[in-house]
Amino acid sequence: MPTITLEKVTKYYKIPKKHRRGTNRVEVGVEDVDLTVEQGEFVFLVGSSGAGKSTLLDLITVEENLRIAAMIGRRRFESARHVDERIRKVLGLVGMRGAEKKYPGELSIGECRRVELARAMINSPPILVLDEITANLDDDNIWDMIILLNEVNRRGTTVIMATHASKYVNIMRRRVITLVDGHIFGDVERGRYGDVV
Repeated sequence: MPTITLEKVTKYYKIPKKHRRGTNRVEVGVEDVDLTVEQGEFVFLVGSSGAGKSTLLDLITVEENLRIAAMIGRRRFESARHVDERIRKVLGLVGMRGAEKKYPGELSIGECRRVELARAMINSPPILVLDEITANLDDDNIWDMIILLNEVNRRGTTVIMATHASKYVNIMRRRVITLVDGHIFGDVERGRYGDVV
């Protein structure tokens, strides 16, 4: 998988006017962002709500979404038995062995997040782009998710993860990119939450 490179990437949002005399307001999603992520890196995107994390992730995912769709299309003749084996394997990886026949309403929030991760991992993608996958989880579930992502990354998958889970960012000491008002304010190897040097 090639390196991910963004050069002078900008995304603005028009906010509709609220009354007849007003004009549409333009807000910055991200502005003039330069970013390179090497194959096999584990990167945390951090910043306050509205800083541009999700927007930046959305700008990375276009090619990869098409690549995954192509992979799925290539496997359409795969046997049902082989598909079932892959499903059982990936559910086992995320600690959800035996959950194949359950409905989302029967799962906790943490289990639903694990299933989301399993869905992202089922085709062994070279890149995982995760937006707040740890939101609303308790410490045990967050830690389990981080350990799993670390193992997936150790096997060569690039992980780019937007999160507010500062405690785990600080424990992991991976690359930390801090966004403020749509701009990269810090990019620190082996960083901590909020590092800007």
